[in-house]
Amino acid sequence: MRVKLLSLAAVCTLALAATAVADVVYMPTPTNLPAGWSTVVKPDSSGRGSISVKVGSYGLPFSFQFTNGDKDKTARCWSALTTDIFDNIKVSQITALNITVVGIEGDGSSWSPPHFVFALKKAPTNLSNRFIEWIPWEDGTPREPQQVRTYDALVDGRWYCPWVGGYYSTLAAFVAAYPDATFATASEIQTMLSGFSGKSFSVGYADWVTEVQKYNDSARGLVSQFEVGIDGVTTTYLLGVPEPGSLLALVTGLVGLAGVIRRRR
Repeated sequence: MRVKLLSLAAVCTLALAATAVADVVYMPTPTNLPAGWSTVVKPDSSGRGSISVKVGSYGLPFSFQFTNGDKDKTARCWSALTTDIFDNIKVSQITALNITVVGIEGDGSSWSPPHFVFALKKAPTNLSNRFIEWIPWEDGTPREPQQVRTYDALVDGRWYCPWVGGYYSTLAAFVAAYPDATFATASEIQTMLSGFSGKSFSVGYADWVTEVQKYNDSARGLVSQFEVGIDGVTTTYLLGVPEPGSLLALVTGLVGLAGVIRRRR
């Protein structure tokens, strides 16, 4: 017992050292999120649809599991993290966009991992709808089921804009077509697409229009972390990971418990 406890304490200490760095945002649970972030879950009529914390699943120490509903039971199901902290930022300002995911299941054999959805306007003063969804495997990039993969969303997969029926091979290709595309505010989103459930930047699954249902229907997968760089400043978002203070408390408690056990022996 003593060896196991001390080993766990060592692991926690290493985790603390690995995560206590600058430009990191911790998201411990779906109900304990940093300012500006929230969840949107719209289950289907059977109740399928949730976001939960997973520990040690598919080789990931910590992650969020996103489970989306069945479009044949309820339209426009959602299971996503969402935020407005990027409102009014131009897409051209994004300099990094990475995500570590596992795709577990989907509609039939068409499983899909969680991914990004952006609610955009054509330009700061032009509310033409240019919402886009990132499809990480659309360019032939491997998407092995139940395998951990890290994607670079700037170049992996394709971006789909249903309102113009266009696929873009990279995010830069979309920016070339719409150099002033900008993240929209909540009121602008509803003006452009009434009933859109998320905010301007979402991670997870979203049946927001008919054309994208095939990428989100009955899907389930994990996200352990993602990175967003704006104008060269990159922030890492860690999902399901306790903040350093919580990890330190856990380590301290385990070490104390190990000492009690040793004295009793």
